[in-house]
Amino acid sequence: MNAWKVEINAGRNENNPKAALDALRLYGGDIRLRDEAGNLLFRQSEDSFYGSRDAYRTLNAFLIPGIENEFSRIDKEGKQLKTVFAEQLEETIRLYCRIFRLMCLCRDNRKKNGEGIAVERADRKRDGEEIIAKRVERISSLAMLKDGHTHSFFSASMAGFQEEFAQKDGIILLEVHIPPDVPHLDFEKVLGKEYQAIGEREVLLPPFAAITVWEEKLLSAERKIRDRNKKPPLGKYRIDVDKFPDFLPEPEGYALAGQMEKEILAERETAINAIKVINQRKWGQDFSAYCRWKRKLQAYLRYRFLDMWTDIDD
Repeated sequence: MNAWKVEINAGRNENNPKAALDALRLYGGDIRLRDEAGNLLFRQSEDSFYGSRDAYRTLNAFLIPGIENEFSRIDKEGKQLKTVFAEQLEETIRLYCRIFRLMCLCRDNRKKNGEGIAVERADRKRDGEEIIAKRVERISSLAMLKDGHTHSFFSASMAGFQEEFAQKDGIILLEVHIPPDVPHLDFEKVLGKEYQAIGEREVLLPPFAAITVWEEKLLSAERKIRDRNKKPPLGKYRIDVDKFPDFLPEPEGYALAGQMEKEILAERETAINAIKVINQRKWGQDFSAYCRWKRKLQAYLRYRFLDMWTDIDD
């Protein structure tokens, strides 16, 4: 499909052969610069976009429906969103697509290595076919998980529950089961020596993956984890990642998504203005236009990602 105006390999990183890796590093909070030979430096970027260590917060906020996510992170936890990701929306779209393209390439490599054969859920643990990773999540995210799909990029750790990520307002524990035939990537395998958080052993899932949520019993050791209010987890849940995507594509969907691209780019001021108001914690304002803008972006990326997922072997 060629409905897309925003090209993945264009933009400020068009001459950088490691642009996709840099997109993933930025999402993970690594803002180190490269020299002309492509080597990472100790010096960090001061660019408003590629120097944003907490870029993931705004990138994810755009992909999560409604306004509750912003309220949880900004009003309750004192965080801020960045207008630059709406101001430079073309670059933001490229960043989303570059990260997802890496997931597609990882899938392609698994197939070449004979690791991408789909199996029934009951059989996924055989021969190490299934990845099991863990995540400390906000209780406020549980309702969205029960919608049956991932809304944003979603990371979990193969090293167990990371207590440093428990500084949230009310937490639950997630055990995520990932088969080889859905989009995902292992940060360490993709980034190699450039991966800064080796001990975390992160796995990243995309938005729009279908999931099933099961409640499980907290173990005594897990009850010792504490949130920012010194309270224990409010529950534990197993997440089975079932398939990608989470919808049946319509034949006319690609054309509609191409039109949505024009609209979300033209309407970026809606997001910029909303972020400014949100950061001031003016929750009495009307955010319906911002939520509509986010829905268009999400619908657009659904088809954009599906296009890459089905095209990667061509």
